[in-house]
Amino acid sequence: AALPTQDAVKASAKAARTAIEALPANVTTADLAAVQAASDAIKAHKKLVGDDLTTNGKNDTLTITAYETALNQLVRSYNSQFAQEVAKVSDTDEAAIKTIKADITTAVDAIEALYRANKNTCTYMKTLKETLNTYLGKIKDNDKKAVEDAIKAIPINVTEADKATVVKARELYDAYVAKYNDYEHLYDHEAGCNDPYTHGYAADDFGTLLGSLTAAETVLGLNVNPADAVEALKIVAKSTAKKGSITVKWTVKGEADIDG
Repeated sequence: AALPTQDAVKASAKAARTAIEALPANVTTADLAAVQAASDAIKAHKKLVGDDLTTNGKNDTLTITAYETALNQLVRSYNSQFAQEVAKVSDTDEAAIKTIKADITTAVDAIEALYRANKNTCTYMKTLKETLNTYLGKIKDNDKKAVEDAIKAIPINVTEADKATVVKARELYDAYVAKYNDYEHLYDHEAGCNDPYTHGYAADDFGTLLGSLTAAETVLGLNVNPADAVEALKIVAKSTAKKGSITVKWTVKGEADIDG
């Protein structure tokens, strides 16, 4: 009773063949949805009968071959599109690089989910992603150098006249850390990573150089612990209660305008 009926098997095979026959002769990236539809129909049929499309118990080789041809054309079309985009993009245009990289990732995920696709189907596109990662790596190196140069510009004997230099260095450092801290990597380590608990921790990229910045901030009083200011506040509160509500009133003596 659990086996599919002959009519169900025939209908499933027909749906798969119809989806494959609907594929254009020359598949492009615009036909991804059509290839996905054919893939889904083949998968559904195989799940039903445990085999590829069959005709009287034999593989319908021509039909499967037509689908595989469409799959290969789709991959080649994406390869060509992304190769042109990578060739044209500036290696300093971070926004454009990230957009292309995201598009490649989306395409790879979609293709690898198709019937008879595997991790090697999109090898060329993955190579293009590595090229983009190289560009992003150079951008990160330049950002890091900007922070290093800003910190190195702080004189050893810092004075009030150097406050703007110190503040600028801190702004660049904080922006770098906010941008490049890879929390996903920190909490989901890559297999084989040599430094699993520091890789992706951008704050660790500057070593002892960061000490020069914090020392200068200490001299200028720029890195006072905010908690000290909060603890110095004197807060007087009182509350009154009635059925269904509590009213709290308080007064603060001291500097109450503290962010956070």
